Amino acid sequence: MSSYRLKKYLYSYLNFILFVLIYAMPAALHAQLYGRIIDGITKEPLAGANIFLVLNHLGTVSNNEGRFVLSIKGKITSDTLAVTYLGYDEYRISLPDYENYSEIPLQPKNLTLNETIQIYAERMDLARQEIPHSKYELDAKELQRYGASEISDLFKKMPSVRIEGNDLDGRFLQIRGSDAGEVNVYLDGILINDLSYDNAADLSMIPTESIYKLEVMKGASLPLVGNGAFGGVVNIISKKQIDPGFLFKTKYGDFDTRQYMAEVSIPLYHKVYINYFGQFSEMRPTIEYFPGEQFTNKTKNYNIDVNKQNHNITLDFYNDLGQFSAKFFTYLFDYEKPSWINNRENYLFALAYNSQNDFSVLVSNLYSNCDITRYTVESTRYLSEYETQRLNIKISKKFNYQSAGIQFVSEYFHDELEDFSKIKDVERTRTYYHANLYNNRASMAGVFSFNDAYDSLGNVSWKTFLGLRGDVVASGEKDLTVYSGAQLKWHRNNWILEPHINFGKNVRYPSLLESAYMQDLVTYTSSDTTIRLLKPEYNNSFEIGSDLNYNFISNFLRAIKFNLVYFSGTSYNKILKRPFGDAIAQSQIGRNTTKGIEGSVKFENIYSRFNFTASYINLDIEDRLLYEYKPEENYNFQLEYIQSKGLYCTLIYFFDGKSYAWYYDNENNLLTDEIKACWDIDASIGYIFNLFRLELNLHLAGYNLLDNSGYDYFYLKKRNLQAGLSIKY
Repeated sequence: MSSYRLKKYLYSYLNFILFVLIYAMPAALHAQLYGRIIDGITKEPLAGANIFLVLNHLGTVSNNEGRFVLSIKGKITSDTLAVTYLGYDEYRISLPDYENYSEIPLQPKNLTLNETIQIYAERMDLARQEIPHSKYELDAKELQRYGASEISDLFKKMPSVRIEGNDLDGRFLQIRGSDAGEVNVYLDGILINDLSYDNAADLSMIPTESIYKLEVMKGASLPLVGNGAFGGVVNIISKKQIDPGFLFKTKYGDFDTRQYMAEVSIPLYHKVYINYFGQFSEMRPTIEYFPGEQFTNKTKNYNIDVNKQNHNITLDFYNDLGQFSAKFFTYLFDYEKPSWINNRENYLFALAYNSQNDFSVLVSNLYSNCDITRYTVESTRYLSEYETQRLNIKISKKFNYQSAGIQFVSEYFHDELEDFSKIKDVERTRTYYHANLYNNRASMAGVFSFNDAYDSLGNVSWKTFLGLRGDVVASGEKDLTVYSGAQLKWHRNNWILEPHINFGKNVRYPSLLESAYMQDLVTYTSSDTTIRLLKPEYNNSFEIGSDLNYNFISNFLRAIKFNLVYFSGTSYNKILKRPFGDAIAQSQIGRNTTKGIEGSVKFENIYSRFNFTASYINLDIEDRLLYEYKPEENYNFQLEYIQSKGLYCTLIYFFDGKSYAWYYDNENNLLTDEIKACWDIDASIGYIFNLFRLELNLHLAGYNLLDNSGYDYFYLKKRNLQAGLSIKY
């Protein structure tokens, strides 16, 4: 027997004895820490990692499955849990922030000049400091197994989340029956909601293969990142690594789809790293997007060409002061058909600094341009263009004192927009409207959290939260909103129960373009901006829910995770809009209450090969003409098979209940209609294998396989088969 194998068996035997001794102790005298250490190179659990408390000098080691149990006598709330293993960076986390049974990822150590590179971005993730709420996460491995080309397909497996839009208008997200403009989307901490008609973020600009983690936070009580987000927040973190390597991937599919992707990671020199991701894709959707065809057969056009480009470059520099980052992102979209050209450009530039003492500064500039040229006759052109620009400065700081924590965020926004519509022929140019606007807004937000526990109840702890947010707008609007919440944590043996509650008031400031259309002005100049903005919209929200986890020590089943949430939100002073058009009704008196219940359950590692997930949501929308195209119920089932040798499969069944809509027909008559319920299936299969130092991934996928979902104007669900191959070094 090799010395390594002998050492593994000794570690397993010692941990078994330690496990028995700890469980024999009275529950009131100890708390458990239980987790897995994930090896980022061999993908096998690490054995013999050292786990210890920094101040109290208590420790243990992990077994051959990466599991550990650490006994803590009495109440300890100010210590730090540390994990070390040869060849990996040390992992540290505040003990109150560590969740039992959670996985601990260890990063391979960079041995250049015998110094360790620390990545600070995770420490300043504002989503972790928010008031407790319901959330759902997808990591890079799950995204790879699903293999979706469109980011919209990723949300089919998430409860309460639905995609609106199409290939021309873009893909937009709604959460718990919200509008797309009521969801904030962040890319690496940068708000990418543009200043278009309803201030919604187009998710089609984010390539799925560039995502490291995708997190959906639900509800309106999120003061740090959720200003104006009555539905919730999407937090997207891009891939980034410090080791040299490259990835090339290509995909082919229906609708003449062709995609080419490349990812490169280059250490320029000591402590300076550059990451690049690029994607080029083209397709022929074959279906027109005419507003008069919401509920009828669609016009076919095989002469439509769609081209997209994504480029993402990140430069990082690490030193003793912290992490300095520069990011450049661009998205180019071209939609062409006879007599119609639509070009869209998005550019994002950002500079960031994250220090070792939980302080960060982010400066970003987002530029968008959408240009439409339509030929009514050969010599007459209809021109429409809007151009937006947003400067954002964000400063964050976190303080810890004993069992209390304070997270502050201060932001400044400067928004500019120019929008015009005109007809131009040989002899003259007629302008329908021309808006040139700007606005300034400043805010300060803070979340105060307090940990507490009874000495006599070592397995029970709780955390209370208070959030405050103040906003000041150049037009003179001032708002102070208050949020609060609490989270209880009970653990015993392999059980963990975490109920939470939150409530608060949120405010959304209408976009510049909404204000321009509301006035029905032919010419809207920058001098009008600060005196004629629309009034803010408000939302009062409430949420109560719980997570329940049970971890098995069994080869049959590793864990069960259950989540159940009840939520309610009332929005008022809402703008009444006209669907599918730029025009907005001259009224801001809308009021609606949305209530619902959502739940999900997940069975992990069934026979060490299968994962099964099911989710459900039921919505009760008081005024469906204010929130049209929102299904009253939605559920899905997902089955995953993951083989250790590299084979993986995913099968998803999803169902959308009926919804309601109103629209104007070609004769300008107001009509209402019911959109029927629909269901369909997605499936994917792939195999990962190694060839020398290369990792190859062959993948086949089919989306909306039964072609049973039909079509409404907001969401085109079409059958799409794809095959892909990636090569990674």
